[in-house]
Amino acid sequence: MGQGIKNRIFGSDIPKNVKQKIEYRQAYAKSANPGESITTIDDKYGESINYKSNFNGEAELSSRTPFARMWVAVAIFEDYVGGELADKEELKNFEETYGDDPNFFTTAIPGGKYAVHQWNSLSDSMKIYEVGNHVLNTLAVDPNSPIGKGRTSKTEYMRELLPYEQETDRNTFLKPPAGITSVSSETEGALGVIKRVSINFIVHNFHDFEKIYLRYFLRPGAQVFVDFGWDTAYLYDPANLIDDTKRDPEYKGVEDALFGDNGVVTLSNGDLETLIGNVVNYDAKVREDGGFDCSVEIVSKNMALLSHETDNNFKGRVEKGLDIELIGFAAKGFTGVDFMTNQSKNWVQSSNSAEELDVQFKKFAASNLGGEKVFAPGQPDKDASMQALKHGIYYGGADKNNLKLFVCWGFFEDKILNGEFGFGETEKDIINEQGATKEDKFSAKFDSRNSFITYNKFLYKAQKTRYDEGNIDFLYPASWGGFGPTYNTLRNMIPDGREVNDDGTYPAPTDFERFDMDNGQIPLREIFLSVQMIKDVIKNSDSPGSILKGIMDRIKKSSQDIIELGLSTNNYSSHTISVIDKNKVVLQSIGAPDWADNLLTFKPHSDDTIVKDFNLSFSTPKGGLQNMIAIQSSGNFGGLPVNSLLDTLMATNKLNSSSENNLDKFFVKWLPLIGDGAANRLKRNITYGPTDTFSFAEEDMIFGDSPTQNKMLERVGGKTETKIPEGYTQIGGDDVTGISYEESLIYATDPDKDIKGKKLPKEKKTIQELLNELNSPLVVITGGEPFIHKKLSLLCEAILKTGRMVSIETSGSYWVDVPDSVFITLSPKEHISPKYPVLPVFWKRSNEFKLVVYDKSEFEYYEKNIKDYKGLKYLSPEHESSDSVGLAIELLMDNKDFKISIQTHKYLKLP
Repeated sequence: MGQGIKNRIFGSDIPKNVKQKIEYRQAYAKSANPGESITTIDDKYGESINYKSNFNGEAELSSRTPFARMWVAVAIFEDYVGGELADKEELKNFEETYGDDPNFFTTAIPGGKYAVHQWNSLSDSMKIYEVGNHVLNTLAVDPNSPIGKGRTSKTEYMRELLPYEQETDRNTFLKPPAGITSVSSETEGALGVIKRVSINFIVHNFHDFEKIYLRYFLRPGAQVFVDFGWDTAYLYDPANLIDDTKRDPEYKGVEDALFGDNGVVTLSNGDLETLIGNVVNYDAKVREDGGFDCSVEIVSKNMALLSHETDNNFKGRVEKGLDIELIGFAAKGFTGVDFMTNQSKNWVQSSNSAEELDVQFKKFAASNLGGEKVFAPGQPDKDASMQALKHGIYYGGADKNNLKLFVCWGFFEDKILNGEFGFGETEKDIINEQGATKEDKFSAKFDSRNSFITYNKFLYKAQKTRYDEGNIDFLYPASWGGFGPTYNTLRNMIPDGREVNDDGTYPAPTDFERFDMDNGQIPLREIFLSVQMIKDVIKNSDSPGSILKGIMDRIKKSSQDIIELGLSTNNYSSHTISVIDKNKVVLQSIGAPDWADNLLTFKPHSDDTIVKDFNLSFSTPKGGLQNMIAIQSSGNFGGLPVNSLLDTLMATNKLNSSSENNLDKFFVKWLPLIGDGAANRLKRNITYGPTDTFSFAEEDMIFGDSPTQNKMLERVGGKTETKIPEGYTQIGGDDVTGISYEESLIYATDPDKDIKGKKLPKEKKTIQELLNELNSPLVVITGGEPFIHKKLSLLCEAILKTGRMVSIETSGSYWVDVPDSVFITLSPKEHISPKYPVLPVFWKRSNEFKLVVYDKSEFEYYEKNIKDYKGLKYLSPEHESSDSVGLAIELLMDNKDFKISIQTHKYLKLP
């Protein structure tokens, strides 16, 4: 058995077998003297290894043959429509039942209904395409056998989708199979966070190029496996990874089969390298002999995490709702305030709701998740501090006027980074929980479970002073598992080699917490980050990479350079991204020998070195790989467009097949399945934008609502008794003289009452009463903001039934479904305040764009959006500005597709 390499903590020693093999190689490279032995190497490491070599080690460096192979696995899936859902209530029930199953999805259809779709995998449709020089014959059939061998009458009509190599033209011109000409591999970033491989290969047969390589290799986002190394490696059969009928009974996932203790890459001890990644660039040129010189550039899956763009929708949700939803999540662990989790989502109703909820929720947090003179989560003598550690949410400080909200790194990584930017087979796979068990899913996500950072006792002591100064970006907890459970120990998201009791605490004999303190280290996921710092960084960032860089820079400055974080990866396949401390590169573990005892002595500049050349480079990854993968995995867009060329990212996923071949409902997907997690998030972001809530508790393994989750909560002692904030009566109490805390929260988002429950003055009318007052053939609904009203659609439908036209003027910050015949005027306010961001849906759905002009800055703010806008375009001079008319005319002269709209009612001083 080898020493598994799939999860390696940054800074840990390289596997002993690899060190031993390098020393063998260095010994073989020397000019050996007669009778000289290399058994001293075995003595150093205590055992010999199975060292595979050619010709008994003679001419070791020249006797080995390099090889390279590239392969993809694809299968055909049928989009089967299995029924309809009558309304959103049925849709909600369906999603609760099948939401975690990637084989089911829904699409909206006319009449407010939803069609239910199911992916059905066609039997015997899986196909593995290989290209490489590891074998002479790449054809999947035996000599003298028909090329179409294995086809059945059931699958004959699918020949066009997944043909055998040289099948479609019977290799009329006797062209050789495709082959690889070169492979280059490099890592990017100072800590090697990204792996990038470039493969050059030749395709001789035009039909193979068109039907196979252009479809499944030369495709942005295509999932490709690349193997290269020496002929002394243990090369595997791709079918053993992908085909259920050929897998080993002990199969635990692709990553384990390749990089686990008995994985082929592990057992090859450095003679085999395998990368699983996605295509980001490709090139194909016609040769004089009719073939094609092709090249593809593949990056590791974690590249998609950094290439995502953080748009204004995400920034708006962070700015307006993050604080509230964090505390709402924590409330799930307390008795009597379960309703707070749902109530926390009501910040989307209006800015007043957000502000009122923020005040009320922080009163709860001050009483139950920290409070005055509580300077760190995890203080054993303070119950509220231990609750903060358990929930990963802390709100405390020197006094009631200086309380600050913090969230542990584990929560930030799981719920925010992965929730917004990660992707896996299902949305639940993206969330880190249950330690290594979820890593077999091969999801691309942020995972710093095996990362440690420097623990400095003087920095910890300084936290109290820095609180008084009001300048602190991160906190060390007072404890992290020695005295009570943490957010991370409850989810088993702890470093490899550690275990916890059922209640989430570390076992007393080992006491990992005390060991960490003595060795100046702490698991990264246990530190707490300032929520205000997170919001400030996100506001000025345009990608997850820049978010992490901003946070890492702030922590470095806040720690006086004691902690210097960087991006790396703690697993060999590089499908995750980890954050590590560059100043903590040598880690200590209980019972481990001194790391220097078996230190490998590597001499790259010696006369007999096995290293001939080396260099170091760094480049910043760019691109839209995240969206490529999300689009191709979407149920609405299907799997892979098998008959269309690459025009745009969306066009690559529109199936343009001939109806006479009955292929319009069949799609090809890469294996292992990418899943629909990222696609579902992309659809929500497009539809709801900044009004989508984070919903942290819905899928949480401890504080969710399923029976399994309830059992997990009971295992750790059940819900905690709530401490009611000062000035309120007990929740559900009988004291009629005061206001209960529950009521105060409900009133905070009740449009009919103020924060104390007093009814607000307003006139209510039924829809019929409004209809009776109508005299005009055109009804314009304005505001305020019309789209915050849940019954807006009903009102529009009722007016339309009277034969009248309906027009709505909106800022575009909120959305509810309205009939297609409703005319929408978009008059945005985002340039005035980030509280009113324009949802993406309005740039396509609105019929008219009207911009109030005060100076030219408004026009410049929306210029990139209105460039491709298809509706009517108007400029409306601000009536209180004497210069605005002239500026509007100047803009009209340069933008001929705009017209001018005068606010006549304001000039006439009408309301």
